[in-house]
Amino acid sequence: MGFLNKKSSIILLALFLLLPAWAQQWTPIGPDGGDVRSLSRDPFTPHRILLSTSAGQIYESLDEGTNWTRFAKLGDGNDYVLDRVIFHPTKAGVIYVAAWSVENTNGDVFRSDDGGKKWTVLSGMHGKSIRGFAMSKSNPDVLVAGALDGVYRSDDAGANWKLISPEGHPDIRNIQSVAIDPTNPDIIYVGTWHLPWKTADGGKTWINMKNGIIDDSDVFSIIIDPVIPSTVYASACSGIYKSDSSGGSFRKVQGMPFSARRTRVLMQDPSHRNVVYAGTTEGLWKTVDSGATWKRMTGANIIVNDVLVDPSASSHVMIATDRSGVLDSTDSAESFKASNRGFAHRQVNVADGQR
Repeated sequence: MGFLNKKSSIILLALFLLLPAWAQQWTPIGPDGGDVRSLSRDPFTPHRILLSTSAGQIYESLDEGTNWTRFAKLGDGNDYVLDRVIFHPTKAGVIYVAAWSVENTNGDVFRSDDGGKKWTVLSGMHGKSIRGFAMSKSNPDVLVAGALDGVYRSDDAGANWKLISPEGHPDIRNIQSVAIDPTNPDIIYVGTWHLPWKTADGGKTWINMKNGIIDDSDVFSIIIDPVIPSTVYASACSGIYKSDSSGGSFRKVQGMPFSARRTRVLMQDPSHRNVVYAGTTEGLWKTVDSGATWKRMTGANIIVNDVLVDPSASSHVMIATDRSGVLDSTDSAESFKASNRGFAHRQVNVADGQR
């Protein structure tokens, strides 16, 4: 019997070595769920949602997130974190994805013109670790990318890029977040690993927005009210801040425990401006009065990376989380259920035998 087992093992090994290269890839082993970095809705196909991971993978759902299928793989390895996926609002099929590497300081911006079937690396951003990325609402050809060495801008949909922050500036670097004024693409806000900055003239001059913000705050997210652009929210490791003066001064919002103030993402309800969601390392929080009061909508054990609010039905809220995958709510975040069928970010690389 031992001889047969040994012989069987040799045969299985031989068959494995004969497998074609395409079969020796990352293979999902389940269970469903895992780490999700971002969620993005296709404006031309409302039931279509893309999900991105920290291993260069994009999953697709065609039924509002009920079912997921693996859709695309970006980057040569498995080290690309895909935090920003942006659909063009007026050109169907055009998608941008910003990436940064967990292994080094590399990264890329990818573009697809056919809905994600084929992807092109934008040469001007090749090798840049892109942590912040935004598209102008008033002129979608204007793109702004935040990299470790500064702020870059494209005025022609990503064909060409230029550094708009001072080269070698000691503080306008390590960009973590980017926001563009919805009415003026020359007004740009960026959050760094230290404090936020602003330019009102396309990068010719910059202002350090530190009035009211605790020094040494990592600024993870910046959002601008689309109706009243002078209202700006910024989230940091020290809490959430709000400005009513276009960043001239900020005040810290109250009502959240100190332990939950590491806020990774802010998202304003597109249909109700007074409603803002805050995704933190200790759950999802919500305000219905523009930040005056806050309520935690999930358990404190939920780490939130992104929030997606359905523009046609704002009671439908989805959150991207660490470990728990996608959580879905149809009652304005009052309750959530897992929505991970077909998605598993727990994998084994069988190409080199490592487990």
